[in-house]
Amino acid sequence: AADRTAIRHFPLTRDELDTYDAIILGDLNLRALGPTTLANLEAFVSEHGGGLAIVAGDRFGFAEFAESPLVECLPFELTEEAVSPGSNLPFRIRPSALGFATPFLQLADTPAENATVWEQLPPAYWRLAIDKTKPGVRVLAEALAADGSQRTPVITSHFLGAGQVLFHGTDELHRWRFRRGDVFFGRYWQQAIRTLARRENAEQRQEFTSDRPLYQ
Repeated sequence: AADRTAIRHFPLTRDELDTYDAIILGDLNLRALGPTTLANLEAFVSEHGGGLAIVAGDRFGFAEFAESPLVECLPFELTEEAVSPGSNLPFRIRPSALGFATPFLQLADTPAENATVWEQLPPAYWRLAIDKTKPGVRVLAEALAADGSQRTPVITSHFLGAGQVLFHGTDELHRWRFRRGDVFFGRYWQQAIRTLARRENAEQRQEFTSDRPLYQ
């Protein structure tokens, strides 16, 4: 049956977009939205303080981002050297030190329980291989190869103007639902969306810099 809560079309104008707090952009053909809508979506984030989640997939690449305003929303430079499709070998997703301190990556009620949950989550198989992120991008979780020899960013976050962008280098978090339903998958996305939906007044926003990514 059709989802009765689904809207009939993607919000096309700035006024329509501004009625939302966060938008999830999955693995789709950007040409379906058109240049004007893409420009409005970039403004929704950078000017209006909206939250945007970009989820990479293996159907459509990022070539169309290169000539669109959304290229600024990516956490990496769009070059062949910076990003390439990953292999289909299994890998586990592990939070970085910064990720373990990030509220929406808490999948349990205590730090110890949270670490155990992440250790036991099912592996994923497809990912985008990101070699280097842009300055200011926070790497929240990494793809850990089976032998532990390689770590590459897989969940990142950064601010773009007044808004925030959450990037997923894989669309296989759904594997967390195996035999557990939405216990972890649902909790993660609920917390992530709440974080993205915390819109602020762009005129009141302040920016701070630091000499290291994590302080005790």
